[in-house]
Amino acid sequence: MASSEEDLRGVMQSTLAEFLETYPLASISNTLLAPEISLMEEARVKVLESVIDPATRQASACTEHWTKLMGHKPTPLEISWFVNFTNGGKDISRVVEVIDTSIASKIIGIAAEQSGKTVEAATGA
Repeated sequence: MASSEEDLRGVMQSTLAEFLETYPLASISNTLLAPEISLMEEARVKVLESVIDPATRQASACTEHWTKLMGHKPTPLEISWFVNFTNGGKDISRVVEVIDTSIASKIIGIAAEQSGKTVEAATGA
């Protein structure tokens, strides 16, 4: 029979997996870049590594987000996530995102160029 810690680990893993598949694109679509998102032909996430710690109710993950903008090759963007859980591992209470800003800037630049905006206008900078 599984221990309560193993059960908690399973719930946290499921919550983290759902978050990693849905949050990044949802958060982008709510930014000033929403019009540029329409230029994406494809976006997918590959989890490279994840660590779940039921004792501290925390997890981390290293992911690779592949974004393909119309007329360009797919671009991998590495993002690391650090999350805290509540509600028995069913909810995420805190998120820290560390993103490869060099690659992200290139993706934003391409999207802004294709949409006819400057990078400053696309990012609100």
